[in-house]
Amino acid sequence: KKISSSFNNIGNIYNVQSNYPKALEYYQKSLRLNEKLGNKKGISECYNSIGAVLDEQGNLSQSLNYYEKSLKINQELGNKKQISGSYNNIGVIYNELKAYSKAMEYFLKSLQIYEELGDKKGISINYNNLGNIYKEQFLYTKALEYYQKSLNIYKELGDKEGISSVTNDIAGLYIILKDYKSAFEYAQKALTTSIEIGALERKQDAYYNLSTLFDATGDIKKALFYYKLYSETKDSILNTENQNRIIEMEAKYQSEKKEKEISLLNEQTKNQDLKIGQEKEKKQNQLIIFIASLIFIILFSVLLYSRYRHKQKNAMTIAMAEQQKLRFKEVIEAQELERKRIAEDLHDSIGLILATAKFNMTELEDIVTFKEAEDESILKNSIILVDEAFQEVRNISHNMMPSALTELGLVTALKELISKMNKSHKLHIDLKIYGFDERLNELVEITVYRIVQEIISNIIKHAEATVVDIILKKENTEINLNIEDNGIGIDKNKIEKSSGIGWKNIFSRVTMLNGKINIDSKHNLGTTINISFCENKKG
Repeated sequence: KKISSSFNNIGNIYNVQSNYPKALEYYQKSLRLNEKLGNKKGISECYNSIGAVLDEQGNLSQSLNYYEKSLKINQELGNKKQISGSYNNIGVIYNELKAYSKAMEYFLKSLQIYEELGDKKGISINYNNLGNIYKEQFLYTKALEYYQKSLNIYKELGDKEGISSVTNDIAGLYIILKDYKSAFEYAQKALTTSIEIGALERKQDAYYNLSTLFDATGDIKKALFYYKLYSETKDSILNTENQNRIIEMEAKYQSEKKEKEISLLNEQTKNQDLKIGQEKEKKQNQLIIFIASLIFIILFSVLLYSRYRHKQKNAMTIAMAEQQKLRFKEVIEAQELERKRIAEDLHDSIGLILATAKFNMTELEDIVTFKEAEDESILKNSIILVDEAFQEVRNISHNMMPSALTELGLVTALKELISKMNKSHKLHIDLKIYGFDERLNELVEITVYRIVQEIISNIIKHAEATVVDIILKKENTEINLNIEDNGIGIDKNKIEKSSGIGWKNIFSRVTMLNGKINIDSKHNLGTTINISFCENKKG
């Protein structure tokens, strides 16, 4: 049992050094001994270790399988700490598969147990992982908060491997936020720590962050210098793997070669009758193969025809969907043009008439002498009513088609909308916009504005929220809209069955943009709506 534990510990050292073939070799040695002993706890630990190696190699499905087998054993044994570790590992895989809701679910399960046990290292690991999820969802403030929590605990524990990992993550986040001074500080910390403990994977990450940082700041010479170090470190890791694979392949080859030689000697000793029998058996096998091949060809032909029919059906479905999307786009364009026309007519025609009427009535007030105070009061009230009508026409015109949207663009219109919303002091909306250096296609801007308008309207009506965070981000041609509130949450099943036009309009407009919408909500924990699409400059 102690030998098995030593094998596992040696494997851990090789894992930190990114020598994955050697790490796997010692984990398997440990696993064989634990299986002989029937040591379930040891078997579970080996499954976790092997899962970690497979994860580093990018074999996520096999890694997840090992983690789930480990979890099952730990649940049988009732070992809370090991159960928490398994939850965390499974969460890591789902995060890499971009199944963020699933990943968050397992990380929170893991964190709850570690907090009950007072296991600081486990808590720190989960904080780091939660930071990674928030980073992927563009919630950078939350990501930084959890990274710092994780780093503080690692420093308290003196865990240099953890410090190296989380400082690399913080450096990468600061590069995204363009805080290059902070990014450089954390990348240097990560590099120093990784060199000190000999962690090649962490050192490789630090070199990559430094290369990206100097490239972003325009220092191409330093960027190239650190990229070369990154490549050399990466090659070092790969060379270690290749050497071990060559040794294993050679050993396997020599073993197979000896087996073939023994088999050949045995064959030479067989008598002629056996050869004749083999020949007859060979002819029978050939006949069977021929019949099987004929059946296979027939079945394959049927399968090809079936696939052809299926493709034709799919093509027709796609074409119909495209036609429906085109029709909806035309309807939306017509609606927005009509809104724009009515808004202009209200502002330019009726607005002008009301303004003229007010001017004339004011002139009348100056030149007419009233015998009764009541008559003068009637005129003044009439002027007030005309003025209110004029303001109401302006408000209706603005709501139908905000002038800021058509004249100054989406960014200005959204800022103006949020500014008006925040004046109520019942709901605080925080708007952050990144990457919009130039205007989008007019229909796209109107569509995004209407989506934001509709979602905020739903939040005000139903969510009982006090805070809303809106992030609108553009990277190259990809646009991402993320709206998060702290309200009572919504039932996604009810959204799909809703008869109201609000959600239908949102989904239809997202479809028109060829976009994707993801809604993540839990009871009393708020709602996050994420919409992403690619800009089409042709409209």
